[in-house]
Amino acid sequence: RDKSDVPSNFTIKLRKHIRTKKLNEIRQLGVDRIVDFVFGAGDDAYHLILEMYSQGNIILTDSKYEVLTLLRSHRDDDKGFAVMARHPYPMHAVRLRQSVQRRELEEALGAAGSQDKTNLKGILANIIPYGPAIAEHVVL
Repeated sequence: RDKSDVPSNFTIKLRKHIRTKKLNEIRQLGVDRIVDFVFGAGDDAYHLILEMYSQGNIILTDSKYEVLTLLRSHRDDDKGFAVMARHPYPMHAVRLRQSVQRRELEEALGAAGSQDKTNLKGILANIIPYGPAIAEHVVL
């Protein structure tokens, strides 16, 4: 693959905003495969958000999570959000950590009845926000 002598627009904008900033914080957003690198502090902070999905993305936002630039724009009409430049990053779509109440677990297991472990894994995956791999681990 031929490399251009000129950096991409994404790279130029990234360098412009965070070149002189100090990396102050690294955190996971909710329980998703999303990492937020915070450069700078206060109103002068920038967030470099790394979405580690199969179609991954890298997004640069300002301190208010307004998208400045990104590698790949996309929209999810089913969930009602779009990830595009000059739009707010959809923080409401990030799955947060939550505890499962005993009542919820009992209701889900009661609905499962005497079904096999495969269905139990699916039922648990629906009530816990940690994905099917953790649900399978719980069942085993």
